Parts: sequence; C-alpha cells; structure tokens
Amino acid sequence: ELARAFRGAPPTPHHLEVLAEALAQTAAWPELAELRQRQLEAASTPADKARRATELALLHERELGDLDAAIRNLTVAQSVDPDEARQHELVRVLRAAQRWAELVQLLERELAQGRATPLERQLAILLELGELRASRLGRPAEAIQAYEAALERRPGDATASAALEKLYEHGGRDRELARVLEARAESTDDPMKRAQ
Repeated sequence: ELARAFRGAPPTPHHLEVLAEALAQTAAWPELAELRQRQLEAASTPADKARRATELALLHERELGDLDAAIRNLTVAQSVDPDEARQHELVRVLRAAQRWAELVQLLERELAQGRATPLERQLAILLELGELRASRLGRPAEAIQAYEAALERRPGDATASAALEKLYEHGGRDRELARVLEARAESTDDPMKRAQ
C-alpha cells in the first residue's frame, strides 16, 4: 500500500527514501535497485554518492545475486570516497566472484600506498598476491617477487619461505632454493629441523 502511494508522489529525497523502505519491506528488489540507482545519480556529495553506491552494491549482492553489479558499485564508492571497510568488502566480493586479476590489481594499488598501509597489512597483501599470482593466474615469477618482498619486510616469514621454496624448486632455481633453505636452517635452534 505504502509503496503504491509513494510511486506517484513527487520524487523528493524524502519521498524516495520512504518508497525505498516500502520496497525493501515488500522485497521488491529489482524496483528498489532502480530507485537506489536514481538516488546514486542524484547524489551531490562524494560521501552521499559513496553511501548510495554501497547501498546499491549490497542490494545487488545480497538480494539480487549480481556480484558484477556489486563490484561495479563498490568500485564507484571507493573511487569517490575511499574507505577501509569498503575496501575489505570489495576484496571479499572480488574473491567470491573469483575475479582474480581484478583482485590482484586492487591489492597492488593498496600496497602502493606504502607507509599509509600498516606493516601487518602489507605482509598479508604480499602473501595473498603471491598465492593469487602462483595458483590462480599462473604467474610464478610475479609470485616470487611478492614472496621476496614479504621476506624483506619480515625476514624468516614461514609462509613466504615455504612458498618460495616450492616456486624455486619447480622453477629449477637451485641457487635461490639453497638460499631459502639455508636461511630457514639458520632461523631454528632445533638440530633436527636444521638438518631437514
């Protein structure tokens, strides 16, 4: 009833918001998506545009099952008003959509911020970049670069060392493999582990 009454009302921001609530209550998701798109297009500030694009992204993902539209809208939101929580949402949705190349590009841009990104986050990004490049994109040389960069930030990192060991072994890079094995042996006090 409420949705029907407000469909014909003048499209003021208040009327559109009331209509949006009514559409959500009646699960009229496609019509709500159209309305949210109009609100996004009418947004006048970067913060409002980002908020509307995020709302639309969540609607596309959760109610319409359209991950591509969710990614497009989260990307719009991030481009006008970058936000760390939204960045994590975009990473999550890219993973769910298995859009590995785009995920790699997004993580590379985040890593390029350098000092603005905490060391632990840089390490997590580098390890994920290494994994994605090696296992999802078939780019072992770029995976090696990511893992080596992780070791520069945290020498002796077990995950990066183990991944490099595999990549060097598969690539026939014996000198680099010996260097990683030697570093691992030096980092342990256990004689049995050192001998392995």
